[in-house]
Amino acid sequence: MSGQSHYAVIGRDTPRKDGVSKVTGRERFSSDLTLPGMLHARILKSPHPHARVTSIDKADAEAMGAIVLTPGDVPGERFCPRLVSTPEATYKD
Repeated sequence: MSGQSHYAVIGRDTPRKDGVSKVTGRERFSSDLTLPGMLHARILKSPHPHARVTSIDKADAEAMGAIVLTPGDVPGERFCPRLVSTPEATYKD
């Protein structure tokens, strides 16, 4: 018995089923989809590392018809707290 003759995959080239569609640009990803009534979001981060944000002026964005949420608009409860015992500072919500 030769070492590879009875294996269907091991030691053989296995072409990816999505390879051609990805390299030709025909593959559709979740970011390519648009659904009726779909909301779009954008996160604006501070350009200053370790800066303390003391206020957010959302008047210009709201004047353009945008719905703006700031940390004050979000409930104080964590979205997905870890189920293990970890220090408070390690949560990344």
